[in-house]
Amino acid sequence: MKNLKMFLGDGTFWICPSPFYQLYTIHGDLGSTEKHINIVPLVYALMSHKNQQTYEILFSMLKSALPDWNPEIFKCDYEVAPMNAMRNVFVNISISGCYFHFTQAIWKKGKQLKLTKDKLTRRQVALSTALALLPSDKIIAGWFYVASQSPDDDNSKEFRNYMLRQWLQDDFIKTWCVFGQTHRTTNLVEAWNNKIKKRVKIKKPNIMKLLTALAEDASYYEVLALGVSENKGIAEKTKKSINRDNYIQEVQMELINNEITIGHCLEKLK
Repeated sequence: MKNLKMFLGDGTFWICPSPFYQLYTIHGDLGSTEKHINIVPLVYALMSHKNQQTYEILFSMLKSALPDWNPEIFKCDYEVAPMNAMRNVFVNISISGCYFHFTQAIWKKGKQLKLTKDKLTRRQVALSTALALLPSDKIIAGWFYVASQSPDDDNSKEFRNYMLRQWLQDDFIKTWCVFGQTHRTTNLVEAWNNKIKKRVKIKKPNIMKLLTALAEDASYYEVLALGVSENKGIAEKTKKSINRDNYIQEVQMELINNEITIGHCLEKLK
């Protein structure tokens, strides 16, 4: 664990026994490749609360147990408590939000404002979701392009105000920017949540049943981790996923090499 650099965290509630509130897991990237995803669960923590103080206790305990552990990147959803706690415990860490949750929130706002049915208003929502794929220093310029292409009706104005208020603060942009990242989302961790749910089978099991399931899970991934090599991984990426990643990288390189404008880049990625 101390040699890994990239980690993902998420909580699940359905299988958490009383008196605990959630099962929080931290997963590490053993070295994913173009064709394989090599992410495994490394920490299983039963937590009685989900406030910042509780997360800080958890992360501090891990730091004490593993004094050489210096995670570089921690990816999670946009829950403020674990993000702040991780920053406080590991001052040099880079906190990265989930691209799926970012786009989901923007589309949800677009639907609330009835902007997703008309082609013109829907376009501004789609362009906004693509902002996270730009380099962080080009996102504001990208937003100016989105705003210039947006209609001037009241709901569109409210959507733009939402983007400015919720996402486009300077100190927050780097958190949701996923430019150049191998793992843009926490979807794999949420998929693990579903797998462990199926393993446990019942809601809020007794503590022994849950601990047995977690021990089995840890043993399973320990065996898989031993088999990771250049040509063999824990999970194989789908062809669709590989093609999508390659396309995003190609468009991003066109932008970096000044072959296309920021606006053209957003249009290709939306």
